[in-house]
Amino acid sequence: MKLPAPAALALTVLLGLAPLAQANVVYTYTGNTYAAVTNGSPNATYQASERVSGSITLADGNWANFGGTLAALAYDFFDGVTHYNAGNVNNASLFMMTDATGAPTRWAIQLLDLLPSGWNRLETDTMSSGQGDLGEHFEGFSCTVGCTSSGRNGVVGTWTVTHQPNPVTDPGPGTNPGTVPEPQSLALALLALLALPVAGSGRRRR
Repeated sequence: MKLPAPAALALTVLLGLAPLAQANVVYTYTGNTYAAVTNGSPNATYQASERVSGSITLADGNWANFGGTLAALAYDFFDGVTHYNAGNVNNASLFMMTDATGAPTRWAIQLLDLLPSGWNRLETDTMSSGQGDLGEHFEGFSCTVGCTSSGRNGVVGTWTVTHQPNPVTDPGPGTNPGTVPEPQSLALALLALLALPVAGSGRRRR
């Protein structure tokens, strides 16, 4: 059956609008356990078995030979006491440099959660003189005794790079991407509707 010109054109346009499956890029960091802990504040206790860990989610793309501030879709870090993400971080600095494979070579991740009279702070840093990992709770500016608890390690950990399905363009099996039809489905539905008059005219000619 030869499609009328409008039907063929509509099908071509709609199929051209179909999104390609994309995968977000996830950088996951695993630090070494703390080499030194200080527990001056009773409200935060760090353990030598704890560490800095977390992940940064980036849009699909070429992150090889990158150097600069990351435009993260999301991030979530944990220092053994406090979680750090967009919900509680007041000041976030996510700087990274990568090699030809996209693997991090240097980085400076600094997250600050301001409290009414102090802060929680997380760092993993290879670029400053005090490189390493830090989780810190500072009790308050008026504090004189038992002000700070922290966990530190002067040796940074490692990163792994993975890809996860984008929930909009590649929801995966058994998931519901939403109630809006995909362009492919719209194209097939339009094709079926436009083909009905053609089929009807064929029956009338017989």
